[in-house]
Amino acid sequence: MTIHPDVFQGPTIRGMIDKALAEGRAKGEAEGKAEGKAEGKAEGQAAGKAEFLIKALGMRGIALSAEQTERISSCTDQEQLEQWLSRVFEATSAEDVFAG
Repeated sequence: MTIHPDVFQGPTIRGMIDKALAEGRAKGEAEGKAEGKAEGKAEGQAAGKAEFLIKALGMRGIALSAEQTERISSCTDQEQLEQWLSRVFEATSAEDVFAG
């Protein structure tokens, strides 16, 4: 049995194809937006933790070098930031925060 190519150009088949493509595109866009939103939220949380860590160290009189400040500011690893934050109130130096 041979299917003539014009069959795929009929209004019913073409409409089904267009609908499927539109639904797939919409689903992909929605998934992309959700992923982007989650990624943006995680980046914002990391930036907030980094900012708090830098301020907390400053309030405790612990000086940070430019390299240490950059290390904290550029960190996007939530677990690493949590480790550093857990050490901030016991630390007597910046090295104590980064140790371990």
